[in-house]
Amino acid sequence: ENTHTTSKRILAWHFYNFIGTRHSAAKDPKALCYLLLLPFASAPSHTYISHSLLALPSSVNNNINSFTTTTDWRQILHAHTHNFDTMLHITSLQMQSNAHCATAAYMMTMLLPCSAAQESSGDQVDDMQKLIVFAITAVCGLIGVVYLYKLLSGPPAPPKVLPFDDYQPLPLIKKKVLSHDTCRYTLGLPEGHVLGLPIGQHISLKFTGPDGKAVMRSYTPVTDDSRLGEVELVVKVYRPLLPKFPNGGLLSQHLDSLKIGQTILVKGPKGHLTYKGRGKFSTKPLGKPLEERSCAQIGMMAGGTGITPMLQILQAVFLNPKYRDGRTRVKLLYANQTPDDILVRQELEDLAAEFQDRLEIWYTVDRVGDKEKDWKYSTGFINTDMVQKHVMFEGDNKNTQVFMCGPPPMVKFACVPALKECGLTEKNWSIF
Repeated sequence: ENTHTTSKRILAWHFYNFIGTRHSAAKDPKALCYLLLLPFASAPSHTYISHSLLALPSSVNNNINSFTTTTDWRQILHAHTHNFDTMLHITSLQMQSNAHCATAAYMMTMLLPCSAAQESSGDQVDDMQKLIVFAITAVCGLIGVVYLYKLLSGPPAPPKVLPFDDYQPLPLIKKKVLSHDTCRYTLGLPEGHVLGLPIGQHISLKFTGPDGKAVMRSYTPVTDDSRLGEVELVVKVYRPLLPKFPNGGLLSQHLDSLKIGQTILVKGPKGHLTYKGRGKFSTKPLGKPLEERSCAQIGMMAGGTGITPMLQILQAVFLNPKYRDGRTRVKLLYANQTPDDILVRQELEDLAAEFQDRLEIWYTVDRVGDKEKDWKYSTGFINTDMVQKHVMFEGDNKNTQVFMCGPPPMVKFACVPALKECGLTEKNWSIF
């Protein structure tokens, strides 16, 4: 058989193998390269086709030896190019990944003009053949650059579940008791998916109450999009308390009553604040236009389950490669009734220990029991002195933004007045 027939058979075999049975030509660089060369399989330019095939198929597929032997390749190569040593080196590479394939394609384009020049003399290569060589060189080079760029950009992002335009059911797959009235609930997502919730926002949960009316509450997950296939919520269960709270928290009690495998309706995202990383975020205060803000220092004040959006942002600032920057400093003042009520305490203190030069955490509680005689933090409601010491930073705080989340009376009558006394304005804070 002549070189042209052999080239056509090899090309057709790879085209069937990679496109016809296993791969998508729109996504696989191997398939794209074979598809690119296919129109030239019947062209009279045998030399260029054989060079292209020698550079690419044996580089990306070890199984080529089952179709042809090394001796066959040497004979073909020897008959059509003086670049034997160089081309043989490329064909001997074991190119397995997309990046290697793209590299082989790019290296091939560098050799095509050289091989063509040595093969051609006088009038043997006309202007059309030169144009074909140039086109192959340019397109294959572009393929190589594009796929190398994609490799350096990292793996593709996993698919997102959100947004939900309407409520959708998610199953409860795990439950962990954190305290006498608080649990960590894990909801399942489709395999390989992430929730897709912007940092700083929350989701809404819903069920139908005994009276047939819909009950809805908003919660902030404590996990981000680094967690595949699941999302975690830390929820305080409000039991009936006479006479002030006779029915308790209907949704939190319903969530706590679910058995593993049962579902709850979820919708989102919701919220007016989105943290974009590296101290930048957008916020839309109630009744006001969207604002873009930035800072080098973040102060936080949280009460009870109001810690969940703070933990979400802390994870983004310090742990998430997409958002962290290595310079943003954070101070957190966290208020609870007793030390036993402090949620996700171990996670907070692990972060503080790992990033002790950038993260400070301080607690205040209403009361301390006998077993907490060595309590080293504050007691009492949040006040100006606490905020000055444990939320504000030394020096000028013009580049400081403060996030708050907790019971409305705490925010309205304790946090905001203290911030004003420390010289900040509403341009310096956001309330979840």
